[in-house]
Amino acid sequence: MSAGSTQAQKLGTGAEFRRHQRERFVSTVHLLLPGRRIVEARTLDISVGGLLVVSPLSVPDHAVCGVRLLVPAIPEGTFQVLARAQVVSNRFSGKENGFLMGLRFTALPRASLAAIREYLADKTTNAARPNRLRGYSPGADESEDAPPPLS
Repeated sequence: MSAGSTQAQKLGTGAEFRRHQRERFVSTVHLLLPGRRIVEARTLDISVGGLLVVSPLSVPDHAVCGVRLLVPAIPEGTFQVLARAQVVSNRFSGKENGFLMGLRFTALPRASLAAIREYLADKTTNAARPNRLRGYSPGADESEDAPPPLS
């Protein structure tokens, strides 16, 4: 085993425990903490298994909280996801100016799960087509109203 892999194990990145595809997802999330306190945080990524959030407060490992966030809906609009999640990791990040918390969904309604799956599928599809605009086909006939090409 190399020194690099040993170091990664010591750091406990959590990547070896992940079972689900994760995608970057930056949004506001509301966490309902024990004692009915609501904290506004921001997400960094999402999967069908949970979220990575940046919170102004440190929440103890294994604490369970309510989660409320909006996920882009396909083809348009948003879907409100309501779930219950457990804190599985928590550490301060000076770079993110808050506490990085890994949250694992413990209760996720079917409609919320479907909305997250659609979002992830759309992100994966778009990632496979970099530098392309939706609905644009290179070489397709340009209409007379189209602006002239840049020279």
